[in-house]
Amino acid sequence: MQEIIFLKLLLQELGFTATQANTIYNQSCIKICYNTELHGRSKHIHVRYCFVQEKVERHEFTVTYCGTKSMIADIFTKALDKHQFRELRAKLRMQSLENRSGHSVK
Repeated sequence: MQEIIFLKLLLQELGFTATQANTIYNQSCIKICYNTELHGRSKHIHVRYCFVQEKVERHEFTVTYCGTKSMIADIFTKALDKHQFRELRAKLRMQSLENRSGHSVK
């Protein structure tokens, strides 16, 4: 979260505005962000998440769920099948280096 805040402030200083929600694949984390009630099992992380909850309550950040099939960062961290790799590559607006004849570019 600290990195997101830093990047958001940096982009604002450069004249850009962030319009997209922060996507998280951990549903428990999202529930903690939006639920102000403290449970016995989450007290040990109270200080960290109070900070995040405060940002969410002030509408400085919106946290939404992103399924594992749509998580773009997975292209760099997981072994993917060909179809999923191509989908995520397209979301990054990248293209294959193969030429139209099907051979690799050297």
